[in-house]
Amino acid sequence: MLLEAATVYFYECCTMADFPASLCCCLFRRVATALAQRLGLPLSRVVAEATPAIKVHMIQQLRQQHSTTQHAHAHRTGLLKQLKHWWLWRREQQKCPCVAMVGDGINDSPALAEADVGIAIGAGADIAAQSADMILMKDSLTDVLVALDISTRAYHRMVWNFIWAYGYNACAIPLAAGLLYPATHSLLPPWIAAVAMAGSSVSVVGSSLLLKLYKPDKDIRRICKAQSDGSDRHNSV
Repeated sequence: MLLEAATVYFYECCTMADFPASLCCCLFRRVATALAQRLGLPLSRVVAEATPAIKVHMIQQLRQQHSTTQHAHAHRTGLLKQLKHWWLWRREQQKCPCVAMVGDGINDSPALAEADVGIAIGAGADIAAQSADMILMKDSLTDVLVALDISTRAYHRMVWNFIWAYGYNACAIPLAAGLLYPATHSLLPPWIAAVAMAGSSVSVVGSSLLLKLYKPDKDIRRICKAQSDGSDRHNSV
């Protein structure tokens, strides 16, 4: 009953965060059907008595359902055309959500390796942990949503660091090169340029270290609501 309650809570959180979930397990069909009814999961998203090959095929099928047509990388001349082509390709990639697999057994390792993001339970088999991209230290399924929240925050932090470092150097390099010399008739001292250069790196490192202050919300539903609001804003752009 404890495992069932945790699974129900996890599925409710996934639904709140707008993450479509599927159940692919090696349980008997009767047990899997009863669990799906308890969760409110459509039977079309349930695969029982699944072998490792069936799990891999399900990952591939889910990826094909959500994949978009990708344009071939044609050779283009000119930097602006290459940037435009890259931007269009990046937008198509963002429209195609990745497929994540959560498992802990030996029979889950092929599917964990096949999925875009393989998440292994820390208390599971060692081969499953080796095949996964991410390992949960606890047995709680809600830590999957916490890991997604940390990943989102880390990505936003990297984008912010890139914008800050680019703007900082775009302003500081011309000044160090003597942009104001015609007006001031003086050059920037080397020690000031060295301090400014170190300040760029220190500020980026300090911004990244702020992620150590992250503490997951005790109410996982708030994280799910934030993830859902973020995806809604992304889709509206």
